[in-house]
Parts: sequence; C-alpha cells; structure tokens
Amino acid sequence: MKNYVLPVIIIYLFTTCNTTSTEISELIKQTDKIQIVLNEKPDKYLDITERKDIRKFNDYITEDDTPYFKCAYDGHLTFFTKDGSVIMDFNVSDDCAHIIYTYAGELRSKKLTPKGLEYLKSVQIN
Repeated sequence: MKNYVLPVIIIYLFTTCNTTSTEISELIKQTDKIQIVLNEKPDKYLDITERKDIRKFNDYITEDDTPYFKCAYDGHLTFFTKDGSVIMDFNVSDDCAHIIYTYAGELRSKKLTPKGLEYLKSVQIN
C-alpha cells in the first residue's frame, strides 16, 4: 500500500502545480455575457453570449501589468456573471494600448495581446 501512496501524491502535486488559474481566466469562466461599448457610440453596444466567443477573451488580455497610462479610453467591456459585473476600460492606440479594471478593491492595468488589439479595433457597432 505504501508503494502506491507516494506516486499518487507526486502525480497529484505535479498536476495541481501546473494548473495555474489567473484572475482573468477565472472571470472569463464565470462570465455569462460580455458587453462591448465604444465611447464614440455610448448608446450602442455589442453583446457576446456564446461560450466559445467569451472564451476567446483569454487570448485577448494578458496577465502582464502595464503602467497606469494617462490616456483617454476607446470603450469598455462589461463582464456579467451570476454574482455581478466587472467593467474594464480599454485603449487601443499604439502608444497606450491596455485595459484597466478594479479587482478585489485594487486597480489593475493589463496588456492587451496583438489578437486582443486586432479584435477590439475591428469591433463595429451599428
């Protein structure tokens, strides 16, 4: 019996240590809808409700911190969960690209990926 316990513990520790869950990925897992609002059209919005489309946001926002830029924002994303919502303001200009939000009472500023920049620049809301 002792011969089986140690390998099981090692496998368990190895698999749990490699499973890192970030605050962004946790938020995306819990999200039922993402709403995109562009500041140039604040009365119009785009709702994203398909799970596969919501999951793509894991590829759009990094965990890399950015400086707290003093730039105007191009729009915001609202992540709706069963427990409430999180609003993230974004800027897609070349010299100021980032996303900013409050999480656990702290202001966070994260880098957008090239895919994320491309996606947010391509959003058309009619």
